[in-house]
Amino acid sequence: MITYKKLLGIVTVFSLVLALALICTASTARCDNTVDNETFSKATASGWTLSGSAKLTAASGGVDNVTGGSGWLRLTDNVTKNQAGSAVYGTAFTSVQGVQVSFTYASYGGTGADGLTFYLIDGATGASSITTGASGGALGYSSNGLTGANGVTNGYLGIGFDEGGYFSSSYVGTCSSGCPGISPNSVAIRGSGNKLMGYNFLTNAPATIATGSRSGANTVTITILDFKVTVVLNGKTVINNYDISTAIGQSSMPGTFKFGFSAGTGGSTNIHEIKNLSVTSVTADYNLALATLYSLSNYFGTPYGSFTAYTYNTSMYYVQGLTNGNFLVAWSDGSILLSSGGQWFSTGLYWKTFTDVMKASQVIGNFYTTSASFYGGLYGGLTQGLDATGVYYVQGFNNGYAIVAWPDGYVYIYAGGTAYSTLGYQSAYEGTAYVGNGYIYTFTNGLANVYSGGVLGNNGAFWK
Repeated sequence: MITYKKLLGIVTVFSLVLALALICTASTARCDNTVDNETFSKATASGWTLSGSAKLTAASGGVDNVTGGSGWLRLTDNVTKNQAGSAVYGTAFTSVQGVQVSFTYASYGGTGADGLTFYLIDGATGASSITTGASGGALGYSSNGLTGANGVTNGYLGIGFDEGGYFSSSYVGTCSSGCPGISPNSVAIRGSGNKLMGYNFLTNAPATIATGSRSGANTVTITILDFKVTVVLNGKTVINNYDISTAIGQSSMPGTFKFGFSAGTGGSTNIHEIKNLSVTSVTADYNLALATLYSLSNYFGTPYGSFTAYTYNTSMYYVQGLTNGNFLVAWSDGSILLSSGGQWFSTGLYWKTFTDVMKASQVIGNFYTTSASFYGGLYGGLTQGLDATGVYYVQGFNNGYAIVAWPDGYVYIYAGGTAYSTLGYQSAYEGTAYVGNGYIYTFTNGLANVYSGGVLGNNGAFWK
């Protein structure tokens, strides 16, 4: 049934040109879906399981217990050699979305080895099955074939901050496409593995790993999105969009992930500590939205350069430059903003529904292609609107008609002040509905068909 709100929305959107209204203020808060925020500053860390040499320094007997609220997650100490410690967050999160991780780490106080990792494991791995990987250059993630020590159970990806350099060598894991050898002071990535199998070397890049003290601690931001890994260390991009989708030996992406930290020492010692962790889920629709937005309006111009990811108050946003000097920003609240002439404007588009935009556009295009003589020529590009029911999509035609795709799956034609249902999987019009002279749409198992001149043709089904 066509509601008053829908008719009002159709009339409003169809009668107005897409307006750019100033909406951005310094106090605007934008937050993505939080997976976990943990400072590790207290005596306990809810949801985390610590194994091996890992401990909270603010716990009873810890070095920071007396000061209160100033603790760290310590994975290895500078007293005992050949340590491996790990901490795993026990709540799984979906792999459909990407993840952005930011944290602070310190590596100091010993004789200089080996390093630490942030890693992902299959989220289906039960708490009793979670293990710490091998010590030394395996950094608590990979296996060590020389010693016969297992890596983490059901590992998917390990990003090592490797002071000693062995995480890039043939001493740990596998080297299916070759290992560069011992590479001190590097960020290195190893792939999926389980126990003694896998953990293939994927890539590395030089970086300053040791911090010398807590006060010199490094800040890290890791983005894993659409199979691409970006690592930013102290504001500098060290690894940029490394694609793991074609990596040799990489297992299929599991349905969920769990994440953790680990560290290892061998013949030398070092303190490896973590603090101020923030983990948020992100989505590849950022990329999809910005990549295709410019094609929906001649106003925006064409992209210039590649996407760049940033954070603001722990929220994530993506920036796409345009050849006309403007740029587009997709914020984590779903809005897409245009920066032009030093001002921020709303584009009226929302990346969190961009998959639906493409589906709606395809279906509207099918209607237009099937019945172009009825609808007339296209007028402008596809636009979005938003009301209490959700985001809807409008395509205008030069004869004054419009087609509107609503978030509940309905598609309507607006003609001469009247809205006609054309299709909808929840439609009350199971049977036939008349839309103009000679055009009859039928609804069978949710499909929309068009009769024209006595000939039946499939119209392409509904958009949701």
